[in-house]
Amino acid sequence: MDGRQYTGTRLNVFDTSAFRYQHDANRVRERFPAGAGVTVFFNPGQPKDSLLEPGIPSATFATLIAGTALTATVLVVIGRRSRRWF
Repeated sequence: MDGRQYTGTRLNVFDTSAFRYQHDANRVRERFPAGAGVTVFFNPGQPKDSLLEPGIPSATFATLIAGTALTATVLVVIGRRSRRWF
């Protein structure tokens, strides 16, 4: 950008730059082979703030929804039980 070269390390918003399983790393390597052209998403005000996949990864979104549902269920159960004690 503007004749300057930047290097980024993030795949997506929640990237920790480490993979728990080899097959996950292999999938990313297949999608973004070395030397291939890719679209990079970056913050124009801070070009070092960049990533390859914008948005929330679907697995993270599903975990967030499941966690929210579980928390809501627990709160409802606790709320119902606490009314019985009074």
